[in-house]
Amino acid sequence: MSAEYGVFEHGTAMVDGPFYGDAGHREAQTVADALTDADDGNTPYTVAEVCPDHAEEPRATCGECFGGEP
Repeated sequence: MSAEYGVFEHGTAMVDGPFYGDAGHREAQTVADALTDADDGNTPYTVAEVCPDHAEEPRATCGECFGGEP
């Protein structure tokens, strides 16, 4: 199974995705860059692996699974 990625606003709220595998990671980064550019860089959009149990959360910082710590 390939990794699942999302584009997150402020690193916490998924705004686009999921994207799958290496190609998906590249596509997600393109989306994140476009969103950041459209907002003049005021809002940070980042790509992160999605929590397998809580699709709206980044895997490394899922509050329910990892207590909000990587």
